[in-house]
Amino acid sequence: QKLAQKIMKMIQGDYIEKPDFALKSIGASIDFEQTSATYNHDKARSYCSWIRLWNYAQPPDVILEPNVTPGNCWAFSGDRGQVTIRLAQKVYLSNLTLQHIPKTISLSGSLDTAPKDFVIYGMEGSPREEVFLGAFQFQPENIIQTFRLQ
Repeated sequence: QKLAQKIMKMIQGDYIEKPDFALKSIGASIDFEQTSATYNHDKARSYCSWIRLWNYAQPPDVILEPNVTPGNCWAFSGDRGQVTIRLAQKVYLSNLTLQHIPKTISLSGSLDTAPKDFVIYGMEGSPREEVFLGAFQFQPENIIQTFRLQ
């Protein structure tokens, strides 16, 4: 039974057993005006420029879902991007956890598109001011990492 519970936790992504305030299901949302454009690959949308197919690109709010499976991710245009997440309630965060699929299940067999260097800001006060919370580097070999915020 303990093994079954451990497997279910892994499937559901509950590795750290801490609240996730950035879930769409509890009211978190993306500020699309403050978020980078989604990467759209022309080959994903058309075939020979005359047969129109669906777009495989996921919108930014896919990152607010607990589903960490291949292809269920948001890709932004270029090699730098930003996302602004509006939380449903005011919170004081001490840590941030980032999760990515392991190389073993990556469709490309690579982790080249995993997040790397990133900076976190919070919003505080009235009028709202950005507060620097830290600069970090994600190591894609470790599928889930927790970073201590300033």
